[in-house]
Order: sequence, then C-alpha cells, then structure tokens
Amino acid sequence: MRVRFDLKEFEPFTFTVDGKSYAFRDLTPLARKERLPTLVHEYVFRLPRHEYVYLTVVGDEDQAVANGIYRGWYVAEILSEKDALWLIEAFKPFTALYS
Repeated sequence: MRVRFDLKEFEPFTFTVDGKSYAFRDLTPLARKERLPTLVHEYVFRLPRHEYVYLTVVGDEDQAVANGIYRGWYVAEILSEKDALWLIEAFKPFTALYS
C-alpha cells in the first residue's frame, strides 16, 4: 500500500513496515537504484530485526532532487531472504554507481 509523505525542509525521512518505523538515514542500502529523471528510488535494506525490506520511494513531479525528495509516496515490503538476495544481485550494476 502506498504511503504519502510531506516532509518539512531538513526533516528526516522515515518509513513504516509491519507497524515499526525506521529512519532512512540510520540504514545502509544493500542495493539501490535511483532514477533521477523519474524521481523513482528503490532500495533493499536489512532491518535491525534481521528482516529484509524493499523500499520504493517516488517523489512528486515538482520535487528538486538536489535537495532530496520532501513530498511523494513510498511502499515498504518485507522480503524473504531469497527474494532480497535476488534483488541485491539484480541491482548490483546500479548499486555500484553509488560506491
């Protein structure tokens, strides 16, 4: 299910999955793919509770990417380890762009 967000400037982005909230800045992506022209960002994280999550963040059309996305929606889904490892491998060329 899509979750709308509308952050104030410099407010940290958080997302909720299975009733628990996580601060984006506290997690390290295992995989990531960002399409700046479309404002679509996809990430795979391993949560502190040892589950994997696939996070898709989509910014509204008027968002300035240089300053981050402050308004849009996200979807956070728990993944099986098998699916997470598959996505990590599939996103490897994109993830390498940010290393």
